Amino acid sequence: MDLSAGWGATYVTNARTIYEVDSLTAYLDRYASLWKKDLEVEVDEFLSASPTIHDFQIKFEELDAISRGLDEEPNHYVTYVKAFIERYINQVENIGNLLEEWDRNLQRNINNLDDIAFIMDTLRVIREKEIDTDRELIQCEEANALLSKFDLPYPKDIGDRVESVRCAFLRIKERVFFTTDHILSIQGGYKDGLLESIQELKESTKVFESDYDEVSWFTRNYCDVLKLYRKCPTNATFASQTRIWLTKISKNVTHLTNPQRYTVIKSVDLMVLNNF
Repeated sequence: MDLSAGWGATYVTNARTIYEVDSLTAYLDRYASLWKKDLEVEVDEFLSASPTIHDFQIKFEELDAISRGLDEEPNHYVTYVKAFIERYINQVENIGNLLEEWDRNLQRNINNLDDIAFIMDTLRVIREKEIDTDRELIQCEEANALLSKFDLPYPKDIGDRVESVRCAFLRIKERVFFTTDHILSIQGGYKDGLLESIQELKESTKVFESDYDEVSWFTRNYCDVLKLYRKCPTNATFASQTRIWLTKISKNVTHLTNPQRYTVIKSVDLMVLNNF
């Protein structure tokens, strides 16, 4: 068994870890003198060199620069926390708005089939997005917990908002259950009404088809009669044939389902037919 391979992998891993730690703490090297040297020893060494006023001025400038750097360190916290919130917590607002929209849709009064279709579509959307919404909300909760763990400076109302959105999500899940149960309990009555409407539609379609056939026959023969009459109004043969056709047309007109609808006859043509 080759142990060198395992040792080499361990060495590389440890070396990488050391490098990562060093890279994270590198920016603190400028303050290393604060903890690497004993203050009293450092002062004695400084005084042993018989410093001038100018030397003290240089030392004071160094200490002032270190002091300003330490004062600015909290700004690093603020900047990183702000970026962290924008990336991992601010999305809780979008989640909250989405939950409010779902809640309004599920509270819609059911008065007809359109209302049922609308609510069923809302339930479908909730089922499709429930897992992703829960995952995003968990991420917001974990981010909020991390800020609290390190007691970082951030608005505390953000944590309250995350908690309220989680409660809203749980309420939506309960409302989905009750809404689905309610629709199942009332769908029987709407089903009967839908079947009756379908039957009425079928009957109306039959009436329409019958009227359409009658109109088609009447219009076709009416046009033929007028063409024949206008072609030779004084010819006895044509006049005889025209009377026969007019008699058939008049009988069919009286049997039409809605004869008053057939206004295709112009007033002048109607006068000709009446006087023929």
